[in-house]
Amino acid sequence: MFARPTQLCRCGSELPRYDLTDAAGIFCCYVCDECEDEQKKKYRPEIFEPGSRYALYDGDEEQLEIDYEG
Repeated sequence: MFARPTQLCRCGSELPRYDLTDAAGIFCCYVCDECEDEQKKKYRPEIFEPGSRYALYDGDEEQLEIDYEG
């Protein structure tokens, strides 16, 4: 197998990107060390908190009672 080349973050930092996931392991976006904090601001803070209702997500979106802002 061939190793995939490291993909750079789109923020312009030229740093390698990685997945930003919420407490339940759901993909949010790609980030790097430079832009992670700024990207997290685009989401509700509680989705990243261990032990929150989002961390216990099992695939049933109705259990989250998400208030979509819009």
